[in-house]
Amino acid sequence: MKAKNLGYLVRCAKSFLKGLCEQYPAKSWMQHGTLDTPVDYLYEIARPQARFLGLIKESEKAWEVEEWRENRGNREGCFRPDRRTLKEKNDS
Repeated sequence: MKAKNLGYLVRCAKSFLKGLCEQYPAKSWMQHGTLDTPVDYLYEIARPQARFLGLIKESEKAWEVEEWRENRGNREGCFRPDRRTLKEKNDS
């Protein structure tokens, strides 16, 4: 069985956030009665997580990012949380 829904093919199939988004056929079936219709609220949950991790910029959509493998960790404009521990912050 192959996905035929254009929304899925244009967005979900191209997105590199599949692990965060959790767009599964069962969730699509429960929401829409089809196996390949995107469930928008799943992406709305995944998007802030991806921003926090520095995977996408504020204005980006994951399915629009090209060459994400080459650019991960090096993307200007992406949110970068301060990952120092409290002790490290106090010592500086």
